[in-house]
Amino acid sequence: MEQLVYSSSRTSSPDAATTIASFARHADMFNKLEGFCKEYHHKSSLLTSGLRHGKAMVDVFVKSMGFLDKNFTSFRTEILQMIKNIQQGTRVMQLICTHGKTNKISNLMTLIPGSKKSMESFIYHIKKLLRAHSCLGAFWQGNLKHRGMDGREISQTPPSEEDEEDMETE
Repeated sequence: MEQLVYSSSRTSSPDAATTIASFARHADMFNKLEGFCKEYHHKSSLLTSGLRHGKAMVDVFVKSMGFLDKNFTSFRTEILQMIKNIQQGTRVMQLICTHGKTNKISNLMTLIPGSKKSMESFIYHIKKLLRAHSCLGAFWQGNLKHRGMDGREISQTPPSEEDEEDMETE
């Protein structure tokens, strides 16, 4: 570990290929983390951790959009694959959010607004990136079906904020 820190401090800045490869590995790990959370969805603490760390990962990728934009033409396929991996992870995050709301898991419910905001920001930044590089055809945005962690569709509309407030006052 010390060697890694030492070697990274000696180089002024990593080249774009190394950074893109690092981002791709992180996107893959993010996707696997969220898949793990989906597989073991009966553990509330794991879902809470997955949502908390998933939000942090999505925020990192949103902050890196400037770098990805600059290097998109050179690393188009790698960046598009990275986006697909992150998108798969955010789908699982959406499932976790729906699961937390329908089962009224308080630990998850506190993380849901921030997570949804991060995922929405990610969508807008990806759309902007792809539009700037005339690749908007690679992006398709549809309506999410509200599904449980087991994949079954639960209802067309999630509980609204007002419904949750009414239940809390009773």
